[in-house]
Amino acid sequence: MKDNFEQIKQYLTFDSSDDFYYVQVIQRRKENPELKTNSYMVKSYTISSIDYLDMRKNEIVTLCKLHNARAYINLNKRSFEKCAYHSMKKLTDIILAKSFKTTKKVFDSVASTYSADKEKKWLIDIDDMEFPSPLMMAYIEHECSPNNPDKIIGVLETVNGCHLITKPFNVTQFKEKYPDVEIKKNSPTLLYY
Repeated sequence: MKDNFEQIKQYLTFDSSDDFYYVQVIQRRKENPELKTNSYMVKSYTISSIDYLDMRKNEIVTLCKLHNARAYINLNKRSFEKCAYHSMKKLTDIILAKSFKTTKKVFDSVASTYSADKEKKWLIDIDDMEFPSPLMMAYIEHECSPNNPDKIIGVLETVNGCHLITKPFNVTQFKEKYPDVEIKKNSPTLLYY
């Protein structure tokens, strides 16, 4: 079991009533071989405050246990207003393409795609380690431009290792030293499993 609820709260900021973080409870074929697709979204949430996250925690944990699923949260803030506009455009495109069966998934598709965060957060996916190498973290902060010792935001445990949370930096420089390490620029991290 991995429970990152308390640790994740420190990365969430709410500057207006338009802000939210997108949470998904997802079954994966890896843990559920009977699934016909690679993953199935059990339920999604728009988290608009720490209190609302606390209020939904028991429900999210129960759904994860009941469906052998994982809960993920994207640490890049979303905007209700921007998601509404993007949803309207996507829905129009779907209707024009006569793909009516996909209309019910429009908001979830948009909310998982479009970040409105001014301060982007990236995830560096590190498998088989509970904590990233201090050498890697020093390399990001001092060798990858911009040269800023505040690029490392934090670390979250995952099922197979950890996610190093960072501010954006020069990926080309990083890949020269760490070519096999995956950088996720708009990807969710583990909230609960």
